[in-house]
Amino acid sequence: MLKKLLILFSLAFLFVACNQKTSEPEIELYVEHGEFTDSRDGQTYKTVTIESQTWMAENLNYKTIDSYCYNDVLDSCAIYGRLYSKYISMEVCPEGWHTPYQQDWIILLETIGGMETAGTKLHAQERWVDEWVKRDDEFGFSLLAPGMKRSGYQPLSSGYLDINHSARYWVYSDSSDVTRISLSGERVYFITYYEECALPIRCIKN
Repeated sequence: MLKKLLILFSLAFLFVACNQKTSEPEIELYVEHGEFTDSRDGQTYKTVTIESQTWMAENLNYKTIDSYCYNDVLDSCAIYGRLYSKYISMEVCPEGWHTPYQQDWIILLETIGGMETAGTKLHAQERWVDEWVKRDDEFGFSLLAPGMKRSGYQPLSSGYLDINHSARYWVYSDSSDVTRISLSGERVYFITYYEECALPIRCIKN
């Protein structure tokens, strides 16, 4: 009887062991947090280094012509940063930093696991209002949804819109091909059309 019980126990152990799925170990990324002070106006920004890249962990809030606070409320700039026209956005980051190229974003997205889930990993945990938006903020990138300012060609939809819903950021471009990146959902998209609008910027270190 004891022999039969030992055999049954051995078979059960083998069955469980064979049906356990082995998972690949998670890759630990080098992440470091710091600060940067913009000498132009004395504002200090949080920064995050993820592997080889150092990004501002806040949206740029340097006042220029053709830059706006959401709904023209100054407190919005303190929280979400400024919204910049395309032409100002290309050169507005402080010395030693730049508006990210598409390749800069691609490196970041591939480093953290790909475009399919990057939004979830980069979204700040606060201020998003859509329940379907996942927000883990795994690295302290703290991406907000500052909305946008539209004007010009579409009067019915001009003005400020989509705060806490839309996270579209400028991509450095001297053409009208890839000009923006959309990080509003779990999956990230590059947008290849141009509209007259003002959007936020995340600067990346040179």
